Order: sequence, then C-alpha cells, then structure tokens
Amino acid sequence: MNFPIMIPLLGWELHPHLVFEMLAYFIGFRVYLFTRNKDKIPFEQSIWVVVGAERS
Repeated sequence: MNFPIMIPLLGWELHPHLVFEMLAYFIGFRVYLFTRNKDKIPFEQSIWVVVGAERS
C-alpha cells in the first residue's frame, strides 16, 4: 500500500491533507456564520476574528 492514499475526485487525485484542510475551513466558516450574534459585534471587528484564526 502506498502512503498517502490519494483521494480520487472528478478524475483528479487529491492529497488527503488538502481535502481535509479545505473541508475544515469551509465547516469552520459555516459554524461561524451560524453562531455569530449580529447585534453584539460589528462586522468590521468580527472579520478580524476570522483573519486572526486563519493566521494561527
């Protein structure tokens, strides 16, 4: 068995790290949009939370 096992997707073979990292960013952003309270933090400040989380 070869490591890493590549994930076939639409005729492409993708590295699992790329697939799961993109999935994590997508799910994390969707959770952020679902759970944020629009009345407490202005958008200008809340976007910096996303930028800061991406850099860590």
